[in-house]
Amino acid sequence: MSAATRTASRPNSSTATWRVGALTQPALILWGGRDRLIPPAHARRFATDIKGSTLVMFDDLGHVPHAEDPQRTVAGVQQFLAARR
Repeated sequence: MSAATRTASRPNSSTATWRVGALTQPALILWGGRDRLIPPAHARRFATDIKGSTLVMFDDLGHVPHAEDPQRTVAGVQQFLAARR
């Protein structure tokens, strides 16, 4: 397990909170609601900590939503980008 994965898997870690909360650019968070590797609660925490972020939760997808349903995830990315033009 990489250091980034270990940090990301601990949403209450002060290091993870500081790093995520320090982001200032627009952020799109795509997450599978059935992710068993990194629970959806982490996505909600990231969305709270990253000001101005956009969370798209795919309730019926798992850890790799872009591979499980590419069309839906691309649509989420397109909507995110279109809102910033």
